[in-house]
Amino acid sequence: AMQAGSIDIAFSAGIVPFAKIVSSGSNIKMLGVSAFYQMNGTDCIVGKKSGINSNNANLLEGKSVALPRNTMAEYVFTVSMIKLGVDTNKINIIDPDYQKVAKLLKKNKVDMVCTFGSKNLSQAKKYGRPLLSRTEKYNFNIRGVDGIFVTESYLSNNKDLVSKFLEITHKANSKFNSNSSNINVIAKESSMSVSDATATMRTLSYPTANEQKKYLQGEDFLYLVESMSQMFGGSKSQFVSSIDTSLLGKNIKIAKKDPKPKKKKPKISIDDNKVVPAASGTGFFVSNTGHIITNHHVIEGCDNNKVSFKGKEIDSDVLAIDKMNDLAILKTNIRPSKVYPVANQDASLLEDIIIAGYPLGKKVSAAIKTSKGSVTALAGYGDNYSEFQTDAALNQGNSGGPIMNQKGNVVGVAVANYGKKQGVESFNFGIKSSTLKTFASANGLTFLPPNNRDLSNKDLGKLITEGTVYLECFMTVAKIKRMIAEAENRKAFFTEYQ
Repeated sequence: AMQAGSIDIAFSAGIVPFAKIVSSGSNIKMLGVSAFYQMNGTDCIVGKKSGINSNNANLLEGKSVALPRNTMAEYVFTVSMIKLGVDTNKINIIDPDYQKVAKLLKKNKVDMVCTFGSKNLSQAKKYGRPLLSRTEKYNFNIRGVDGIFVTESYLSNNKDLVSKFLEITHKANSKFNSNSSNINVIAKESSMSVSDATATMRTLSYPTANEQKKYLQGEDFLYLVESMSQMFGGSKSQFVSSIDTSLLGKNIKIAKKDPKPKKKKPKISIDDNKVVPAASGTGFFVSNTGHIITNHHVIEGCDNNKVSFKGKEIDSDVLAIDKMNDLAILKTNIRPSKVYPVANQDASLLEDIIIAGYPLGKKVSAAIKTSKGSVTALAGYGDNYSEFQTDAALNQGNSGGPIMNQKGNVVGVAVANYGKKQGVESFNFGIKSSTLKTFASANGLTFLPPNNRDLSNKDLGKLITEGTVYLECFMTVAKIKRMIAEAENRKAFFTEYQ
């Protein structure tokens, strides 16, 4: 439509069609990034009988692959093959209807399919498994990017208007990121409930003007450009010349928060390269195969995350993160005897709840601790409807722990100390179970069905003791100093580093 002159500005449009248009010689400019999102809804699935995985992906050479062209599935396929060292020229690529790829895998007509959409992926996974784990995709920087595009002719004649358009979108993003947007209006215009609208929007992240500029001028984007040039035949310089970041940060008057005192930049010595236990948090099992839920800020920046389980420290992998909602999924090889079910409905006002975790780490004691209270509000700080308030006690170290009802069903994930600096002393906050379920579903994780009757205190105590774990974050001393020096820091660093 832009190529035909029907549209002047495209907001949150895909990188793939943009790359295709640029490679054909059209004068379209990319001005910024509207959103980032995890590519869990797009994947390549290898057949169960193929015996192919990421370690022997070169076996795909000489095989057939179903791949819907000019889609993000092609981007994931291309980057995956480049990273795994597979020659795509030696692969027989079939371009089918993306909704029919699962049938090709079922009938063994192809050895791998790449597709998108939860329905198509769930069908394909019945007959195969992902070529890459979520951790591998994360390490390969495979993530979705939507952009802000404008025709070159419109930009040259309407630069002030385009600048104003960007200013408005930056302000809207800033309000949403600070939990101060009018989510009620957004929900109404989208014909959604407030909780559904909030949960849906939080599956993406909305970068600031400076973050957009840094990304578009950084290595990750240049690699994406190289991938696109291989896909569509355009030159790298052709793509780079189509990026115009001159309006990012120009005339953007976003309301600033109250100024905070700047901390001195830490000095780094040779010993600062040593990896040490730095901080702690809480997590809880949600599957019999060792999946753990916790907060993103608990594992953020960690070189290694260890789980304390039955007297042993066990390594864990980070499968998925949600920075906006402060959630993370870890995976271990532990087979827990107790697993938490997650409630289908959010907690109701005045509902009694129990919080389990390791407040203040193991400084007080190594035993798990609980606190009781009730739900005191159905929105979090700044009218954040993905959270709720509670009067149950929370401290640093509780972060990531389960908030449950008497049935043992998780109704929330604890976020310790959140909001206290803003003067809220008697309330703490939990992330709603609906937000957790949306995040888990987007990453292919399903929970046990909730219990339908109350548990005895003895059974509830056993679930808490065996299903909740102490998490310890390991990182270099240099990284600890840098993070503590940051103005915003919610990590429960051990006192010797503070």
